[in-house]
Formats: sequence, structure tokens, C-alpha cells
Amino acid sequence: IGEEDYIISLKTPHEVADIYEYLYKLEEFQFRDLYFKIDKEKYGFDLTEDDFEYTWAVLSETVKFWELATERKLSVIFTVDQ
Repeated sequence: IGEEDYIISLKTPHEVADIYEYLYKLEEFQFRDLYFKIDKEKYGFDLTEDDFEYTWAVLSETVKFWELATERKLSVIFTVDQ
């Protein structure tokens, strides 16, 4: 693509199933523990309760996506900017 500040990630059907299994079992208290261990210098933002709640809400909404991709044995490709 020519953009140095983007990451492109491909997840195979097997990896998609692993992600779904992990996210399906992940509970809020577990994610909270992981979230507040993030290196805030690398993250680039303050680790706040509001940001945690937003991040948890968005992450929770993706579980159905991963479930459907798993059922259909799909690969998933996505980009993230840095």
C-alpha cells in the first residue's frame, strides 16, 4: 500500500476460530486486568475508566462477527493505523 503507519493483518480460519473462542470466554473483569497492564507510553493515551468502558463495549460487539466468521470458516483481514 505504501503507507508506513498502517498494519495489515490476515487471520486464517483456524486463527479466527481461536480468536472467537478466546473472546467468547473473556469476561469483563479479565479484560479490565489486561487493559490496565497496557504500557500507556506505547498506547499513546491515558488508561482511564471511560476508555476502558468504551474499549470493552467495542470489543464485546465484535464477538458475533468472529462467531459468524468461524462458522463460515472465513479468513479475516483488517488494517490498523498507528
